[in-house]
Amino acid sequence: MGAYSGDANLNTLLHSLDGGASGVPPSRDYFDDIGTPQVETASEILLASLREALDAATALFGTSDMNAWRSLRPVTVFAHPLGPEIGQMPTSNRSTYLQVSELSQPIAAWNILPLGQSGFIQPDGAPSAHFGDQLALYRQFQLRPMPLVKLAVAHLPAILKR
Repeated sequence: MGAYSGDANLNTLLHSLDGGASGVPPSRDYFDDIGTPQVETASEILLASLREALDAATALFGTSDMNAWRSLRPVTVFAHPLGPEIGQMPTSNRSTYLQVSELSQPIAAWNILPLGQSGFIQPDGAPSAHFGDQLALYRQFQLRPMPLVKLAVAHLPAILKR
């Protein structure tokens, strides 16, 4: 994108790829290198970029075998402070607690806590029934409905006015 690269973002790329069919058609052909006599197409530029990326990865890993370019993905281990391991999953860049609240009528909410609703372990070592019970949902990026107590909902308008 030459001198315009500082002004470009993903939206610019998407609109440029859509061309005249874009809801915001580009004012210029961002894929044509005006420093060359030929007119380059988006496909040609994307293919050249792919070739450059493949060449760079081949040089970095010392082989063109893409299977050798992979490294083991780190694993997040969920463990209780008292020691028991609750579960594992591949590391991902995400929060460990998520809550979504929809301030609609009626109010709706969902949340997920990977280690479950309760981390209680009895003196004999037996975990509570809700110990780690949300990990399977968390692994699948799912949420569970969060029941709202009627009393809390009744007081919400006053809380929101503060």
